[in-house]
Amino acid sequence: MSLFNNLKTNWKLFQLRVLNSTSTQLQLLFFVLILSLGSGIILTLGVFSYFLIIPPAISFAIALILIVSRQWDRRLQEVDVPTGYEYVNALLDSEGQYPTFSRGSFAINVTVQVPDELYLDNTTKLDTLVQKVAGELFSFLERTSNKVIGYRVSTTEILYMVEFPEFYNQILIREKSSSVKTDIQFILNSLSKKLSKSYSFTIKTSAGISIKGYHSDNASSLVHYARFASRSNYYEAEFARVEIFDIKNHEEYMQIKTRRHHFTSFLDTQNLKIVFQPIYGVKECQIYGYEALGRPNNKALPISITELLNDSEAMGMYYQLEKSLLHLALKTFEHLQGRSVQDKYLFMNLTTSTIPKYINDGFFEQEMFHKRITVEVTERTPIYPEDLAILRQHLPKNAQIAIDDFGTGYSNYLTLLSSHPDLVKVSVEFIRGIDHDNHKKELFQSIVTFAKTFGTKVLAEGVETAEEFKTVLNLGVDYVQGYFVGRPRVTLDGISEKAIGALKELGVCYDEK
Repeated sequence: MSLFNNLKTNWKLFQLRVLNSTSTQLQLLFFVLILSLGSGIILTLGVFSYFLIIPPAISFAIALILIVSRQWDRRLQEVDVPTGYEYVNALLDSEGQYPTFSRGSFAINVTVQVPDELYLDNTTKLDTLVQKVAGELFSFLERTSNKVIGYRVSTTEILYMVEFPEFYNQILIREKSSSVKTDIQFILNSLSKKLSKSYSFTIKTSAGISIKGYHSDNASSLVHYARFASRSNYYEAEFARVEIFDIKNHEEYMQIKTRRHHFTSFLDTQNLKIVFQPIYGVKECQIYGYEALGRPNNKALPISITELLNDSEAMGMYYQLEKSLLHLALKTFEHLQGRSVQDKYLFMNLTTSTIPKYINDGFFEQEMFHKRITVEVTERTPIYPEDLAILRQHLPKNAQIAIDDFGTGYSNYLTLLSSHPDLVKVSVEFIRGIDHDNHKKELFQSIVTFAKTFGTKVLAEGVETAEEFKTVLNLGVDYVQGYFVGRPRVTLDGISEKAIGALKELGVCYDEK
């Protein structure tokens, strides 16, 4: 087993040497050339032997190694697409390559960021640059520690295993790590500035630190953690950034990675469900409609709808998820509604960025035809009047457009002024505590007055108390939505008993008809 591990390790190290050394590649090419010429000369002289098969076979094998080196590069420096973090397998899989260090020793990973054209066009220049960074840092570490071992992990990445004088408690380890971080930050920052001037382009360096006995006792874990830390927000620094591994950030990353690994399962509507929240029409004295709210339905993978939407956006799959939610909402609503609620509007959310895709797919004509729909345009992306105009052209005639979260983000008075939507949903931030906040009352009143100038109805979102409910009713709201009126449910329930009681108290009709 030991022999197998050694062979495996040496093979991976050979791959790294081929990838990272131009001279090794040239030597292999020269060797292929000599073998080919020798074979050709012997054949020209008319000498034939079965042994002549060996040189071409060796030449072919070496040529194949050089050709597939690009594939090695992809495997050895894989990129986790959902999160963007890179990880190198070659050394992480080789536990035996790491010497045993005392408690308090460090794994330090340094990465050099340079323009893509340098990486692609001038490997010799890049190699020289990285070696300058590596040499400067190595000299510092050698002066301050008992033992330093450096590994060339990739073209632009250096790993150091550093044994500092042994520390026995967490406090001393933290103090030492803070000191080391400050020193390395200073060295890398100074060097990056100097090299940027020399090479006439900006060079950035980032380093990550993990500590034995504090983060882990396992060498592979320490390397993984140091590499993780070196990729945490390095772009925020002008020249250099050094981070000490943070277990909380890593746990969050692992959660994101797990979620995104299973993301496609949510496109299957079996892992999604729709709940409906009633919207009460004050003037209609009945439920006006229901907002369809998507919820993940995978018990094995706890995730909120916000996390799911954020993941879909990060992966370039937002439209696919949003479309699945809309399709499921229409299907579920059609299945649930009876004769008594056939005239109710179904409120559904979409972003302006996805409108052209729905039009190309014919979604509005095929899925929404002859249905009472209110399309809520969310403020997740900019809301432009021309987008709403195009949306209105392709929606069924009886469909409405509502601006969601009015007053926040991209939803504002200019949107209302230029697009004339059928409804505006006033954001919960303006409703929370409105009953005892005169400024919020004045602002809400101005929204109602301004909206009615254009014939636009006003809906108050997030109403949770009787006082908030009574206040928005007195200020002239048209529609009310929130926990006080009715919580989201998988059924089409009526408004809550508390809301009916408040309406009775105000002398307002409450019959749901």
